[in-house]
Amino acid sequence: MEGDEVALPYGRLDEDCARLTRRENQMMRCFAKGLLYKETSAALGISFSAVHKHQQSIFRKFGVANRTEALAEYLGLARY
Repeated sequence: MEGDEVALPYGRLDEDCARLTRRENQMMRCFAKGLLYKETSAALGISFSAVHKHQQSIFRKFGVANRTEALAEYLGLARY
């Protein structure tokens, strides 16, 4: 995962990175790359259930209901 970072050009990354744990930030980068939950699990070396738990924590922190909304928040895109 280290050398395979995603360039995230938008918005409030510093603010959002501070709100998320290191693992949650890693997951958001996987999601930004379009990885599925199973692929994220394999990439980070954690269980599928751990991915789900971290995802729920991200949703709570961002006040969103799904992965698309979480990515929009993370990338600083406007929500309509």
